[in-house]
Amino acid sequence: MSSYAKFENIEREILRLLGSANKSILICVAWLSRDRYAPTLRALAANGVSVTIVCNDDTHNLETIRDMKDFAAVYPIKVPRGFMHNKFCIIDDRILISGSYNWSYSAQYSYENITISIDEHRLTKQFLHEFWDLVDHHKDWRAYLAPLCNQCPPHFRVPIYVLGVIGQEEGEYSEAKIGLWEVCKRENHAHLHSSFYHQDLFSQLGYKEDAEPEDSACNDVYSMRWTFEREREAISRRQNYFDKISDIRVDAFGMIGSALRSVVSKYESNEEIAINIDWRRKGFRRIIPEQLYEDGAGISRIIHQHRRSV
Repeated sequence: MSSYAKFENIEREILRLLGSANKSILICVAWLSRDRYAPTLRALAANGVSVTIVCNDDTHNLETIRDMKDFAAVYPIKVPRGFMHNKFCIIDDRILISGSYNWSYSAQYSYENITISIDEHRLTKQFLHEFWDLVDHHKDWRAYLAPLCNQCPPHFRVPIYVLGVIGQEEGEYSEAKIGLWEVCKRENHAHLHSSFYHQDLFSQLGYKEDAEPEDSACNDVYSMRWTFEREREAISRRQNYFDKISDIRVDAFGMIGSALRSVVSKYESNEEIAINIDWRRKGFRRIIPEQLYEDGAGISRIIHQHRRSV
């Protein structure tokens, strides 16, 4: 494992690293100059290297998107009132390039930086999740145009999202209460759409597997890939579960547990309880926080209805 930073000749270093690719290149940058990078990427693709590109969906990238689709999978990302502003690249799942540098013609005239991390497997896995989450976002971004809360004042209505909540298992049959809630982004107004009970859900959805230690899960690129695929499969399994049980689109799901992000079997009287969000549709990441606390009547109501009886 090693890492280093570059502050000068950044484009040359990026091209050198791209040229070392043997299997795959994942590029995620806001803007990409076709003149400066397309020849190298085209040659690599011709030699069997898989090239996948995520970029911002705007007029600056129109020609790049059109030309690079000939040899790469290209996913322009539309972000209402914002940008897809990431800047990173993953080569052969081993080399990670990240930093402030846009892959554009004008970037060479600014003070910029990149950091190159080689065989930093845990870090690379985090960026892999971000990359493929953005690809999923590209496929259904229109679904992120959320309806508005009808409990807010008419002149200041804000988006709502549908939250699936998994309560703690209890009893002889390890039964957990599942609730589908419509939640207001600003005021946390909460309306229960439906609820029911399910037995042995933690095992079915892989939460007990998640509790296994990961100390040796990312020792090399092969174990990292295995762990990454396992994590993607677990999330997909949970998404499919909520898709099957719901007659409305679920935008996020989470579990009742400690605010320290551990799922606890028994709540202590002085322990802060929260809804720990396990998954969010990419377009809702700026709307739904990672944790929802008991600081509003709506969230407190959700937590109260799904807490284990103690």
